[in-house]
Amino acid sequence: MAIASLQGVLSSSKTFKAHIEPFFIHHVIPEFANPNPFIRYRAFWIVEFYSDTRWKDDNTFHSILRGCLSGLRDPCVPIRAAAATSMRLMFEDEKARETIKPILREVIEEYFKLMEEIDSTAVLGVVQSIVMQFGEELHSVAPAMIGKIMKSFAEYASEAGEDNDEAAFSACECLETVHSILETICDSHPHIIAEVEGHLVPVLLHVFVSGSECYEYLENFVQILGFMTYYPDVIPAATWSLCGPLIFALDEWAYDYMLEVSTPILNYLTKDVDVFLQLSHEGVSVLDRLLTVCEKALLSDESEAQREGKTGAVLLTCLVTSCEKKQLPRQLIAKVMEIVLTRIGKDALNNSKLPKKSKKKDSTMNVKLLETAMAVIIYDTTYCMEVLKMNEPASKLLFNQLFVNLPNMEDISTEKLIVMCFSNIMSCLPKQNLPQIVQDN
Repeated sequence: MAIASLQGVLSSSKTFKAHIEPFFIHHVIPEFANPNPFIRYRAFWIVEFYSDTRWKDDNTFHSILRGCLSGLRDPCVPIRAAAATSMRLMFEDEKARETIKPILREVIEEYFKLMEEIDSTAVLGVVQSIVMQFGEELHSVAPAMIGKIMKSFAEYASEAGEDNDEAAFSACECLETVHSILETICDSHPHIIAEVEGHLVPVLLHVFVSGSECYEYLENFVQILGFMTYYPDVIPAATWSLCGPLIFALDEWAYDYMLEVSTPILNYLTKDVDVFLQLSHEGVSVLDRLLTVCEKALLSDESEAQREGKTGAVLLTCLVTSCEKKQLPRQLIAKVMEIVLTRIGKDALNNSKLPKKSKKKDSTMNVKLLETAMAVIIYDTTYCMEVLKMNEPASKLLFNQLFVNLPNMEDISTEKLIVMCFSNIMSCLPKQNLPQIVQDN
């Protein structure tokens, strides 16, 4: 215990540092096989304190590594736990790869057996290190890993509460590990999503319908759902079943995570908008609820960053551009245009009240709003021109803002919207059907 406590002093001292490796060779490594369980435990336990030591002889490193690997199979649980946690930094060392790679599956199985026997966040941390170091090699065992991790998550989450912050932390660690597995593997093995869907969908559904009591897990689950909706060419029905509860949660209690939640929603819209338009949850159209959320974001977000407002505009633009002609009813098109014009007018009015020297326009927000307006005009040019012609102040406000902000629209997707929008407007004849400000230009 004294040697462990003095690790900082010994490792930083020129006098004693040179003696650490001989000490391990003669007094620690041999004790991995000591018949006394307590001595074996202490030998593995002290390794963790010196796990970041740079050994001069690679044989020393490999002897410690092989000893710890054998310790994972020790009959005594405390010894297995000490060996498991002592290996965390070893997994990050390139020298360990060739030794561990052939037995990776067995090592992982030993770690999950240990997780079932003890409640240790340190063991879960080592599993994360394995994922980060051996991610690509884990594709064959990833479904089983995620299944076991989600089982651990359910156990930790059931124990979490005001009096058990450690359980809540461990539950979040489980989700971060699943996220790391998917992030590492999905690019080269996208089929993994189909194999793990059964482990993930029931838990995600429970979180989305449980309300704010699962708030601390929302961000992790939304990131996981982002993978589940991005990688499959066709989103499975089980994953579609999460879309309605997700959007309802966004409206009711998860509004602060609107930017994060928008990622899977955008995936849903772009992968199959036909399915999205037909969705309902609790007897309410999911499309209508999404429109409610976007309206709230655009009309109530007065923060400096305007994060929710920008996200609402992006979602509306994606909705309109993903739909084919006549899929959206004209009253919805009119509603979207009304929301956009209301926000543009509100920003213009607020800006006009500021002293000239202090006026600072958020061009990003303006661009996002104008992208939505252009998408709506492209979708149904004739109808939009009719609506705008009947409201000259609104049409003047919209096109003045559009002309002023053209220099800020440098993104290629925005430039495409500009070309398509004005091409459609110019083909809208007769000219008298256009708003006066367009006729004058």
